[in-house]
Amino acid sequence: MLQALLAFECVEVWGRHLDGLNDEEYEVACPQCDEEIFVAFGQYGTFTTLDSMYMNDSGSKRLPLLPADPADLTGVGKRLHARAIADHHPDVAEKLTYVFGRADCPACGERFGVEEAITARWSG
Repeated sequence: MLQALLAFECVEVWGRHLDGLNDEEYEVACPQCDEEIFVAFGQYGTFTTLDSMYMNDSGSKRLPLLPADPADLTGVGKRLHARAIADHHPDVAEKLTYVFGRADCPACGERFGVEEAITARWSG
């Protein structure tokens, strides 16, 4: 429902791609090396990996995600997090801290903002 609301408000990217929150992953490109990375934040843990079959516990390299502090969220991240808390969805609020947090590329080690990588993937 939040995605539909954001779409009506013409919030680019999040009005079309907030569903990754329900899927508990986003596939993004590393801003440094352009490697395709899976950012997972759900039942399989909170990490980045290069392995699309990470849910099979294949032993692939996983680097932990760094969640944003909810007090530091701004803009749409702050708004979505506050809405999730107000609507009694702490699980969604926690996922949002990872979506608006930081990650490390398992290929090159570059640290990047998850939100920025998601936005770069679907902007335009």
